[in-house]
Amino acid sequence: MDTASWPSSAGQHLMESDKTPERQAADWFIALREEPDDVSLATRFEHWLMASSAHAAAWKEMGETARLLGAVSQHAATLPLPTLKGGRRRAAAHFVGRHYGKAAMAMAASVAGLILAGPAMVTRMEADHVTGSGEVKSVQLSDGSNIELGPDSAVAIDYRAGQRTVRLLAGRAMFEVRHDPHRVFRVAAGDVSTRVLGTGFEVRKIKRGATVAVLHGRVAVDSQTGNALLQAGDWVSVDGTEGITHGHQIPQLTGSWSRRSIILQNRTIEDAIDELRPWFNGRIILADRDLRQRTVTGVYDARRPARSLSLMVSPYGGAVQQITPWLLIVTRQW
Repeated sequence: MDTASWPSSAGQHLMESDKTPERQAADWFIALREEPDDVSLATRFEHWLMASSAHAAAWKEMGETARLLGAVSQHAATLPLPTLKGGRRRAAAHFVGRHYGKAAMAMAASVAGLILAGPAMVTRMEADHVTGSGEVKSVQLSDGSNIELGPDSAVAIDYRAGQRTVRLLAGRAMFEVRHDPHRVFRVAAGDVSTRVLGTGFEVRKIKRGATVAVLHGRVAVDSQTGNALLQAGDWVSVDGTEGITHGHQIPQLTGSWSRRSIILQNRTIEDAIDELRPWFNGRIILADRDLRQRTVTGVYDARRPARSLSLMVSPYGGAVQQITPWLLIVTRQW
C-alpha cells in the first residue's frame, strides 16, 4: 500500500467510510503494518481510533482475533512488529499488546487482507454483473436467456452478430438458454468453453479450470486437455494440470445453490467448507486437520453458514467458534 499516493484526506475518508467499524479496523491494520514509519498516517489513525467507542471496540476485537488466530495456527509466518512512535505506540497498544505474538500479527494480516479483497478489483472492472458474499442474482439477457449468478461471482456479456458469449470471470452461474439457430451460445471460464446445444446447465470457475454440470438438455465442453459431450445429470471437471474427470449425478442436484441449499453426498468436510465459503462474508479456518477428510451427506441452508457448518462437523466432535462477524474457526472438542 503506497500511502504517498493517497489523497491528503485519506484518513478522513476512512473515518467517514460507509464500511463497518470492523472493516475500517482491518483497513487501518494493513495500512499501519505496511507503512510503520508514516507519521501522517499514524496521526490520522489516532483521530479515527478516538473518534468513537465503536472504533475502539473494533480495534480491540481485531486484537482478540489476532490472539486467537495465533493460538490455533502452528504455521503462521513470522513478521516484524511495526515500529511505532509516540502517540501511535499508545494507540496501537490497544491492538498489539505485549502478549500478542508475531505469528498472531501475521495471521491477522492474512485475515484482514482476505476480508477486504472479495472479488478481485480487476474482475469487478471487467464484469457486467457481480455478486457479493451470500448474494444470488438473476440476470435476464437480451435474447430471453437467463443467468442465475451465484455468490462471489462475476460475468461479462459479449453479444454480437453470429454469437452469444458469456465469460464467467469468478464463481458459479446457472444458465437457461433460449434457442437461437443463428447464434451459438457459449460460456467461457478461463480456457474451458461450453457450447450450448439447448439446455439448462451450471458452470463453476475453479483454480486451474472449470466444472460443468447439466440440469437438462445437452452441452459440448471444449478445452486444451480434452472435450466432452454432456447430457442431463452428467458433469465434468476440467483441470489444466490433471485433465478431465467425468461423473453423473441426479440432475436435480445441479445448481442446488440457486435454491439457497447446499446438497452434499459423501463429500469431505474440507470440500463442504469450500461450498460454504461464498455464502460467508469473511474467513472460515479449519484448525483441526483430522476433520478434513471426514465425510458428510445432507442438505444444508446456505443462508446460515455458521449453523450449517456446525451441523457438518458436530458428529465428529467438531465445534464452530464465531470470533467476529467475519471469522469462523472450526476446532474439535473431543
